[in-house]
Amino acid sequence: MDLATIIKFGTFILGVINLIGIVIVGIFNKLSTDKLANNDLRHLSNDVSEIKSEQKCMKEKIGELSESVGYLRGKIEL
Repeated sequence: MDLATIIKFGTFILGVINLIGIVIVGIFNKLSTDKLANNDLRHLSNDVSEIKSEQKCMKEKIGELSESVGYLRGKIEL
């Protein structure tokens, strides 16, 4: 084998390695973009439903407290 053939073969090998690297980076980029773009924010909807349930409980407690304060106010004014 002469030097020109060895250089051509080495260039071919480097080209194949470069192509494989480009494909790997492209796949990684696609997966990363999909993960960011398709985030359905499930964790936020779970937090909102939890806040709603806590708010209902607080509303009931505030209603009970309002009745108690009204009862005490009525007794004090008499």
